[in-house]
Amino acid sequence: MPSKLNTNAQKWLDALRSGDYKRGRFSLRRITDDGESLFCCLGVACDLYREEVGGSWGPPDKTHDIMKFTDADNTTAGGFLSPAIERWLGFDPNNSSGCLVKLNDREDVTFEQIANYIEYHQKELFNA
Repeated sequence: MPSKLNTNAQKWLDALRSGDYKRGRFSLRRITDDGESLFCCLGVACDLYREEVGGSWGPPDKTHDIMKFTDADNTTAGGFLSPAIERWLGFDPNNSSGCLVKLNDREDVTFEQIANYIEYHQKELFNA
């Protein structure tokens, strides 16, 4: 059984499993024509970071309704996590969250499956 995740990473997994976020692909966050927000698994992490640390979404890209995220260090990210959010989650700087993007965007798996992957591979993804 994997060891216990740090508090912020555990909140992220809980949020992925909560059903509170609708999954989208190919951007951290996208707004649909009817105003619904769709999140990548990394976008969920950005939203939690925003609630706890600060930062902001948007404005939406007028062409694709994609929203970028600006963290509390004023770094803007569109498809991956900023260094500040990676540190907040406790990601190992020698590993990339790219595998999670692949799962979310290319493999088209559920948030539950992504949370399970993160939990199972936490030793490779996070600092000890």
